Amino acid sequence: MNESYRRNIPLFIAFRLFFNARFYYPVFAVLFLDYGLTMAQFALLNAVWAAVIVIGEVPFGAVADKLGRKPLVVAASVLMVLEMLVLLVAPVGKPEIAFWFFLVNRVLSGCAEALASGADEALAYDSVVASGEEKKWPDVLKRMMAWQSGAFFLAMLVGGAVFDADFVNRVAGWLGSSYSCEQSESVKFPIVLTFMTGCVALLASLLMREPQIPSEPDDQVEGELSSWSEVNLVFRWLFDHKVVLSLIVIGLLYDSTIRMMVTLGSEYLRLIQYPEFMFGVLGALTSGTGWIAGVWGKKLSDTYSRPMNLLILGMVGLTGLVGVAFVIPYWGYGFWVLLMIGFGMLNFFMSTYINAETSSKRRATVLSVKSLAFNIGYGAVGLLYAGWNAWLKMSDAAAGDEGIFEAGLPAFPVFFAVTYFLGWVILRRRFSTNVDVSPIDANQR
Repeated sequence: MNESYRRNIPLFIAFRLFFNARFYYPVFAVLFLDYGLTMAQFALLNAVWAAVIVIGEVPFGAVADKLGRKPLVVAASVLMVLEMLVLLVAPVGKPEIAFWFFLVNRVLSGCAEALASGADEALAYDSVVASGEEKKWPDVLKRMMAWQSGAFFLAMLVGGAVFDADFVNRVAGWLGSSYSCEQSESVKFPIVLTFMTGCVALLASLLMREPQIPSEPDDQVEGELSSWSEVNLVFRWLFDHKVVLSLIVIGLLYDSTIRMMVTLGSEYLRLIQYPEFMFGVLGALTSGTGWIAGVWGKKLSDTYSRPMNLLILGMVGLTGLVGVAFVIPYWGYGFWVLLMIGFGMLNFFMSTYINAETSSKRRATVLSVKSLAFNIGYGAVGLLYAGWNAWLKMSDAAAGDEGIFEAGLPAFPVFFAVTYFLGWVILRRRFSTNVDVSPIDANQR
């Protein structure tokens, strides 16, 4: 087996684990507020974060394709460490100062996400290609998703626990220690742990090796192009290779609706009568859906065609959304779990199918375009959802924020059925078309 495969695949899985499983996730919004920020500042800061990702996503992917994927993965790890350092030195209880520290944190975090997006997966997939084991990529995804499930489970439980000063002090007492901390101290404990995982992610990225990709006929010509020219070429390549474009479109239609519903998770759990102290536990349990999604995704990809698997994926999403709309006390959590499984299966199928159809010379850029498209779709659905809520409020269809939220839930399965399945019907014939993944001919420039 090729050396780059043996070395890079375990390191890729380790990088994904330690880069993404962050201990502050279960207390994300509360963390900002405990530093003294307002909800308006929280929303503004995360808008900045999203904007940085959108701006940097595709250009960074093009840079990765031109200069190599490892430098960008290393840079993403360095920025992750720096973004945690900024929060560690940010003052608690001084919002007029803390805001600027969080602004720097959000910019660094957005840049880190944009740098890693596409580059890490392209490096790993090309390592598989270099070893002649492309068919093993679904197995790699299955392993990664299983490990990620465990990592998220641990991060959700531990992060929520160490954030609570009372819990930390009780544990210290059980251990016979006289240590005592205030909430102003424990608020930084999840950040400390995430800083440590960032250091591990950095180590994993430094140990990676750039895989040896076979040269292609137009390598010399492409080397003379700027990153923006590369981006332009990739967009033209996508419109010439309709299978990849169709996969991105159908993935966007699925991701945008399901991810919006997933984002509203805590409000839904409250609606089906779970107490707030259960949210962290339920979130940790839900993280296990990644392992299930990997197993199901691998089984389906080995058994059925792409159109059939994307149809099954749509049925999973629609069933989950219909079940959520019924707002069944307690048992409705099962439909929420189904949505999370579908979300994981989407990532599995998109990675498997898009990588298989994409040239190595522009793999990172194409994956970045996919991420950019998904984020734009998510933002568009967010605007539609905000407008829908505003209409419900003006029409007096429901009273109070919780009533409006419940009244708006039936719109999700209807919107999903219309967009996803209509898109699937229109694009279905593209999925089975064989695509030439050779480099773009020089005359196309």
